[in-house]
Amino acid sequence: MLAVTGYVLWIAIDPARHDFLHSVSLRLYRTGQLLFAPLGSGLAALRGTLAQVLLPAALATLLTLLRQRFAAALALLWLAQNLFNVSAYVSDAATRSLALTGPVDPSLDWQHLLNQWGVLAHDQMIGRLIHFAGFCVFVFAVVRGFKYALWEQRHF
Repeated sequence: MLAVTGYVLWIAIDPARHDFLHSVSLRLYRTGQLLFAPLGSGLAALRGTLAQVLLPAALATLLTLLRQRFAAALALLWLAQNLFNVSAYVSDAATRSLALTGPVDPSLDWQHLLNQWGVLAHDQMIGRLIHFAGFCVFVFAVVRGFKYALWEQRHF
């Protein structure tokens, strides 16, 4: 748990960093573009992000229901990492200084979505709010993970 906590904290400090989990998240983002295509073009930028956020959240929920609480805490850390990742791209919407992979469809871009909603000028604030949400999930996951790691150690 300590190693995973350190790794996700390292990502929280620089969410635009390209690391192993970023590669996984990118594939999840791309899958979400296809999976949520029925949502239409109006929410195109959200489709990939929905997959990035909903899959780890659903996994954490499922593992909690199965009483696999430590594994659920790890899934929550993955959710936090994804929120940190999303925050970097939302914060970059106006300047578009982050490198994007592959051909960029403008309708799949945060700049397009925030502009469509009339909040592009607030991209930094929205990104910080998403980063803060990720940090809250991170703290909850760490506390929960250590709690259950210690609990399981005493009961086995």
